[in-house]
Amino acid sequence: QGGGMKPVLVLGGTGALGRQVCSELAASGLTFVNPKRGEFDPMASLATLVQKITQWQPSAVINCVALNGFDPCHRQWADALEINGFLPMRLAAVSAQLGLKTIHFSTEAVFACDTPGRSYSEVDVPRPLTQYGMTKHIGESALVQGAPRFHVVRLPLLFGPTNDAQVVGRLMRRLQHGDAVKAATDVFSTPLYTPDVARFAVNLLSKDVQAAPITHLTSGEMVSLYELLRALALPLGLDSMLAPVEAASFPSEVAKPRHGGLSSTVTPPFSYEESVRNYSSWLSTHSLPD
Repeated sequence: QGGGMKPVLVLGGTGALGRQVCSELAASGLTFVNPKRGEFDPMASLATLVQKITQWQPSAVINCVALNGFDPCHRQWADALEINGFLPMRLAAVSAQLGLKTIHFSTEAVFACDTPGRSYSEVDVPRPLTQYGMTKHIGESALVQGAPRFHVVRLPLLFGPTNDAQVVGRLMRRLQHGDAVKAATDVFSTPLYTPDVARFAVNLLSKDVQAAPITHLTSGEMVSLYELLRALALPLGLDSMLAPVEAASFPSEVAKPRHGGLSSTVTPPFSYEESVRNYSSWLSTHSLPD
């Protein structure tokens, strides 16, 4: 997209976070390459990855590729290890070889998330209890050890216009369609608006920005999934169809951490209230796709 300067390479640009990052890059007037699924194989060898990235000649790499979710990573453990763990390991080697700045997204699930009311900062030691968290921790650790110019950005629960296939988007779509929705009152995070994440990532590309190698982004507001959905549904007049339940009401293949949430010693929190207003306003004029 565009010519002249070297482009930013966005891996996983067709996913929820990747689409938002590409949108922000375009809005910022930056050139970028967003390879489609047939053009980039996250399980390719290091040699193939070096060849591909050399061909694209990027100025930096933003890695949005991930196998997300506790159940999918439990079912597809080998794929999760390749995509969440070994791909960042190969990217670290490429980054070192080509001198590329690499931005990689991780998750609150690298922590145990088993203590009510606790949020985790950059100084806390990861202790993942799920395959999802374990594989994401392997990936971020590889970048920390192997990439000289990297930023690992850990994220809590995300919501926003491009997150239609993830939990908040799926449940809000059902409310828009007039369906009754149950949401857990005992699953917590410090939820974040995806456009804020994309703007932060694009800002990291600036040579003048000094950022910690590992950064937590957070709203700083510890809320349950039910509380978040109610806050989003209330301005839309959809809250009457939302029912509070316990997480045990939903069968799962794996024990899921319920007490997530991030804090930061280096980055100010984003406004939870403003994020909810922005997404509710967007939902008032957009129907989420089936």
